[in-house]
Amino acid sequence: MCVVASQKSVTPHTTKEERPKEETAASCHWRVRRLHGARPPCSRREMSFAAARSAALAGRCEGGPRWPRPCPSPGGAARLSARSARVAARGGCAGGAAVGARGASAGGLACSVRGVARLGGGGGVDARRAAAATRALGSGDARDGSSYDDKLAAARAARAVKPTQGGGEGGWFSGSGLRDAGGGGGARRGGRGAGGGGGRTAAVALNRLITQEESPEGLLCLVAEELGNLNDVNVSTAFSKLGKLCRSRSFPRNVAADDRFRGLTVLARAMCADGRLQARNVSNIMHAVGKMSAAGKLAADDADVQDTLAALEGRVVLVAPHMEPQNVSNAIWAFATLGWEPGAEARAALEAAVERVGARMNPQNAANAAWSFATLGWEPGAEARAALEAAVVRVAPDPDVKPQAVSNVTWAFATLGWEPGAEVRAALEIAVVRVGPDMTPQETANAAWSFATLGWEPGAEARAALEAAVERVAPDMTAQAVANTLWSVLSLAATRAVPLPACYPSLWQAACGFEERSFNRVEISMLFQAHLIHTELVGEVARGEVTFPPWIMHQAREAWMYRARDDVTVSSAVKEIASILGDLGIRNEVERLTDDGYFSVDVYLPNDDVALEFDGPSHFIKICDGDEGGAPGGVGDASRASTRKTMRTELRDMFLARRHRVVLIVPYFEFAKLKGRTVQKEYVAEKLRAAGVAMQAVNRNGEEEKQATVGHGEE
Repeated sequence: MCVVASQKSVTPHTTKEERPKEETAASCHWRVRRLHGARPPCSRREMSFAAARSAALAGRCEGGPRWPRPCPSPGGAARLSARSARVAARGGCAGGAAVGARGASAGGLACSVRGVARLGGGGGVDARRAAAATRALGSGDARDGSSYDDKLAAARAARAVKPTQGGGEGGWFSGSGLRDAGGGGGARRGGRGAGGGGGRTAAVALNRLITQEESPEGLLCLVAEELGNLNDVNVSTAFSKLGKLCRSRSFPRNVAADDRFRGLTVLARAMCADGRLQARNVSNIMHAVGKMSAAGKLAADDADVQDTLAALEGRVVLVAPHMEPQNVSNAIWAFATLGWEPGAEARAALEAAVERVGARMNPQNAANAAWSFATLGWEPGAEARAALEAAVVRVAPDPDVKPQAVSNVTWAFATLGWEPGAEVRAALEIAVVRVGPDMTPQETANAAWSFATLGWEPGAEARAALEAAVERVAPDMTAQAVANTLWSVLSLAATRAVPLPACYPSLWQAACGFEERSFNRVEISMLFQAHLIHTELVGEVARGEVTFPPWIMHQAREAWMYRARDDVTVSSAVKEIASILGDLGIRNEVERLTDDGYFSVDVYLPNDDVALEFDGPSHFIKICDGDEGGAPGGVGDASRASTRKTMRTELRDMFLARRHRVVLIVPYFEFAKLKGRTVQKEYVAEKLRAAGVAMQAVNRNGEEEKQATVGHGEE
């Protein structure tokens, strides 16, 4: 035993370098305690526990100065740990020198906890000491390089401590001391201690092992070996950690096929069934599964995954009332990312949750919820939508809002065909001005497409910010971004007389840099429509020389004509109108192509060159119930159609007007109110009469008579 320095030679400012190199943790501990009149250890048993108390006493001496924490060498800490285990094996007090010794190896810590665990059946176990050792493993006190086996052994040993035996009979310090380690208190000598926390502490230690594991293979092995010991938080943490690791190269290509992962999903389903998974855990598991699917590392159509999602959806119905904003956002996002359409009960539960937590959503929560609704084509009820819009108005001015959040919110409104209220538009335009300089090419294209799709002409500042962003990112745009941006600027120029940006020619130049196979069928069709808008509607106001891709009149044109020719469906309303026209003696053709093959007309009247279009709900912008401009007789509890047409419908009418003498529109909300064939005939006849179409009608005597016509352009 090394000689302890006298009290006079020790000052509160003594540094580690001034101490003897071979000083052990125990001697360091007692050198500090002697300053306060403590007696040295009188037995090996007390000596073995000395370092276990050093952290609490050396750095936190009641009524005295804060002393430097002793830092024994790894070898000394390990030797003290081994001594603790030997003492425990003989039935003595188990504390463990490694508990408070920073720098001890995981093996030493595991040894200490195993020593405690060996006494589990004797009633003299202090769960708090096992907790302190396992906490040292999880908090970083263990030296780097600790083996996985050591860490796992420590967690297992901690679980071996009976949760109801925090105290006990006999033994020094039984049930006393380190209250921050968990467990309870008891008599210092010969008394009975009561307490607990051993089971909970073991779960906490295991949770730390899960969070610190950085290898997908190691994590899956840990989950497999400890599957029977995982609680609800451990399961949630394991899924979350897999979600964080899913983009690493070593992650399995399809983790759903891994038996170890399947074991985890089976356990998750069991916890859903017996109600152990709570709101946060359900949300975290769903979010992690969504991340793995988005990364291409999990097959969402796997039968086991489908069963798990069904179980989680059922659990969502029950726990949604307790979800926080992040939980709600994550759950809806997971459904959208996985392409899983929740049932009516889950939808109602999540919409109610959105209404409840909308006032506390941060920018990312609101953006994710809006994006998810749009991705699923899920139109929430009026209350949920109002809560979401209120959240957008509140968070959009937030200086921490990200460009992606602004882009996603505008994209969601446009995809669902929602017309934002004036406050929402103003808030989003302010956000666009602020985040415009930081927008990526995709975010810029999405914002521009959203404004155009809704027919939303942004204010001068927002338009200038978007134009600057387009000019900045145009060289880096993908094929999809180029197509969306060109269609957007040209659509607003044609329908709202918005000037084309100065970088307009460079956008077409960017399109020329791609081959036709870089675009999918929808994107290349959009690009051809942009070409039509330029040549037929706004070409004379285009700035500078414009060069079109060489394939625009070949592959792009064919893709557009294919949609007009083959991608059509005749609705029942169109068939009804064609039948009425026949009763009126009007020759007609259903889904007739224009002469150039670019457009398909619902009903064409060849004798009078009239194009008649029946416009269903998808042709009109949706607005909230109670807003002005609502269409009479609109359907749907979440929103109803306004009388304002979508951008695509406006463009269609402009193109058809250049190809036919008259374009007649029959809105669905007008036709739906007509009850009976006679009333429908009168409605259609009035439309035709206004267009100057002659028709045969039947008078009250059952005789056909030629009705007077009004020439086109006459009053």
